[in-house]
Amino acid sequence: MPKPIVDLSDNFMNAPIKILVDDKDVTKDGIKQFFVSVENDDQKQDLIDNLLEQLDINQMIMFANSKTSVENLTAFLLKKGFSIAMIHSELDRDQRTKVMQEFKDRKHRILVSSDLLARGIDIYSVNLVVNYEVPKSMETYIHRIGRTGRDGRMGVAISMVDKQNAKLLLEIEKHYQTSIEELPIDVADIYKR
Repeated sequence: MPKPIVDLSDNFMNAPIKILVDDKDVTKDGIKQFFVSVENDDQKQDLIDNLLEQLDINQMIMFANSKTSVENLTAFLLKKGFSIAMIHSELDRDQRTKVMQEFKDRKHRILVSSDLLARGIDIYSVNLVVNYEVPKSMETYIHRIGRTGRDGRMGVAISMVDKQNAKLLLEIEKHYQTSIEELPIDVADIYKR
């Protein structure tokens, strides 16, 4: 947790139990991390088409930073004919529960989400996380990619990075002492690497 949250909890809790994990131990060995440089939404959409055609995807979660981005990405994928669900904080509780149950039951292969699902969701069949937009914080990045590679299974995380976000991705790599490689042209082999 970020230091300000830990400090705040110390003010309200009586002798809290703390489980501390060094930042370098946070990223998982079972998650292969890649990035793709993009300039605009058209390139992002072309990349999505390519990924969905070439990869063997059990289930995937695509993250965007805002409700509007989630809705736009969902509309694009629905237009392409994919079985997809979306979730964000402006859906009411019953709607969110229904979407999550349908995704868990594999009625949809793709779930587009805001950061609402970045933490605490364990769906073991998710083998791909796509950051359609790079999250605004390092901690959120780690939580997002942690939705794949669960329970000893191998997962893949792909981030679409424009010029404004390239620096943040480098900071994430350095801070967590991890490697985020450029996505190879032949994406079909990324699960074998």
